[in-house]
Amino acid sequence: MPLGLEPELVPITQGRGLRVTPSEPLLLAVQAEPRHAALLQAILGRARYRLHVAGDLAQARDWLAGSSPALVLLDRHLPDGDGLDLIGTIRGSERLSDVPILLVSASVLPRDQAAAIDAGCDGFLAKPVRVKPLVDEVRRLLKIEPSSARVGAGPIMVR
Repeated sequence: MPLGLEPELVPITQGRGLRVTPSEPLLLAVQAEPRHAALLQAILGRARYRLHVAGDLAQARDWLAGSSPALVLLDRHLPDGDGLDLIGTIRGSERLSDVPILLVSASVLPRDQAAAIDAGCDGFLAKPVRVKPLVDEVRRLLKIEPSSARVGAGPIMVR
């Protein structure tokens, strides 16, 4: 796997002996920067999501051809193009058209946010990401009730 990251991160237990099973939501992060991808894996793994990382649009398209994520976290600035170009692929697929898309980007000007929403994104988060807003937005888009568990308690280390 490029970027030196595990394709999916699934913690075995958390909190009061809760087991994470393969039925936990699988998310796709399209993120070229290894440190940003590792941060997303650390945050979302702790929140009990599985995460597949694609380092560019081509990898994302290849993975989406055979997989159905519960949600896509998308960056705009990728080595092979604008992340917004992937939205047409997702929205044009009968199988994927209802998958929520969250743009996670350093492009934070109002026109950038408007372009993301106009292109079909369901939400927008500015980089650098923070734990609670990221987890809250993922839960909102997946229509998951807020948990009483404290996600993000303690430091998240990224090498």
